[in-house]
Amino acid sequence: MTLLEKISFLMDERQLNKRQLSIKAGMPYSTIDNLWKRGTDSLRLPTFRKICDFFGVTMDSMAHDEKDIEYKTGNGSATPPVESPEATQVAIAYDEAGTRTKTAVEVALGLDFEKEDAAASSSGWLRSSEDAETA
Repeated sequence: MTLLEKISFLMDERQLNKRQLSIKAGMPYSTIDNLWKRGTDSLRLPTFRKICDFFGVTMDSMAHDEKDIEYKTGNGSATPPVESPEATQVAIAYDEAGTRTKTAVEVALGLDFEKEDAAASSSGWLRSSEDAETA
């Protein structure tokens, strides 16, 4: 299997499309889409590593067409999570939500992401659409 075939297989296994993969893996959609449009010859190492880490697979097994996909083991890595389509939709909706909506969800579920969100906001890498509108 080629790299793209392996990525497609992993996406199918988790019922993800390119847009969902980009959101969940934290990469621009154009980066993912360009893999199919332009091929993998210009794939950069950090992007390749991020894709492999997201799926929990070894870079070596993904890079070699003749190798089967190998899942990482140990050090907190596990076999791939199997998510329902509903769980995927909820995750995407949460990722796309504004700060107020996320806070309401966290309160309703009894989660405490406030410290992590404060650190992320102060570093400048976390901005929701609501934050952008008020800025």
